[in-house]
Amino acid sequence: MIINYPEEFEADEEVWPPFKDGIAAWKETGEGSAPCSTCGASVPVTEWQWESGFAVGALAFDFWGWPPLSDGFCSTFREQLGHRTARHMGNF
Repeated sequence: MIINYPEEFEADEEVWPPFKDGIAAWKETGEGSAPCSTCGASVPVTEWQWESGFAVGALAFDFWGWPPLSDGFCSTFREQLGHRTARHMGNF
C-alpha cells in the first residue's frame, strides 16, 4: 500500500519511489512504468490498476457543484473518449 489513507497522508517511502519515477518518466516522455508488486513485471503507468480507483492521466474534467454523475453518463463519456476512465468524488 502506497498511502494508508485516511490514517496517513504521506506515501510510504519504501514503496513509493518506483511509482514516483514511473510517473515522472511518463510526464516527461509520455512513457513510464513501474514493477508489478505481485509478479515484478514492468507495467506502463497508464495500465496501473489501484484498489481505490486512482488513475494516472493527462486529461481531467471537473464537474464542480454538479450532482453525482450517473453511471450511464460516465459509460457514454468513457465510450466517446475511447480510454479507461476513473471517477473521483471530493477534493484532491
